[in-house]
Amino acid sequence: MGKTSTKRINIYFITIVITLGGLLFGYDTGVINGTQFYFSKYFELTGALKGFIVSSALLGALAGAACAGIISKAIGRKKSLIIAALLFMISAWGSGLPSMLPESTTLLVIFRLIGGIAIGMASMNAPMYIAEIAPAKNRGILVTFYQLAVVIGFFVVFLVTYFIGANLSESDNIAFGWRNMFWSEMIPAGLFLVMLFFVPKSPRWLMIKGKEEEAENILKRIHGEDIASKEVKEIRDSIVKESTKVKASIFSKTMLPIVIIGTILSV
Repeated sequence: MGKTSTKRINIYFITIVITLGGLLFGYDTGVINGTQFYFSKYFELTGALKGFIVSSALLGALAGAACAGIISKAIGRKKSLIIAALLFMISAWGSGLPSMLPESTTLLVIFRLIGGIAIGMASMNAPMYIAEIAPAKNRGILVTFYQLAVVIGFFVVFLVTYFIGANLSESDNIAFGWRNMFWSEMIPAGLFLVMLFFVPKSPRWLMIKGKEEEAENILKRIHGEDIASKEVKEIRDSIVKESTKVKASIFSKTMLPIVIIGTILSV
């Protein structure tokens, strides 16, 4: 058994790192707005094809959200977010269609779909990770930081695409400016990927997998011994309660209206 670390971890540092997933949610969703005018002229797209390319990331997000729970349960929140960060990087790089790749709208759609999958995975795992690692008294506030980061991501990408476009002529933007706009996402995506290796695994996921000692050590490093003992007990009790609870179907009479209303509000 390896040596157990006792180095303290700052909960706000962890939160800032994880909320980068929210910033990338906003960035990846918003970057298409700055690029669509130029790549549409570059590829001479019809209105229908332009609309499909613009919306393709949302299809990917649907797939990402659908598989995120299964992946997260199998390998954990942290590793799921690392995969999402890698997908954000691949999407940003590929969407700019570098010279080594064929200049194809099909490839552009594929890379936008990959970015969408990353959005779906991050949008589920990031707030869940924060909720699982935060103390009860601060949980609501810290999870709210994720939602704030999404909005900041939209704002930042609008500024970035504006300044990239403003410093180039229209012909240059059509030729390569839109590529730079897509590639600009590689900076926050790379930062997110690197910083994820400095945050711990989710204590709740560790306890679900039977690694209670490791989970307790992480909680002690974040919250101190007294709060950690309380958190471990609460997590243990909730896991036991969930294991004995009857699972409700989303298609049941009580659940289906809630799912429909939530979906409509999200759209």
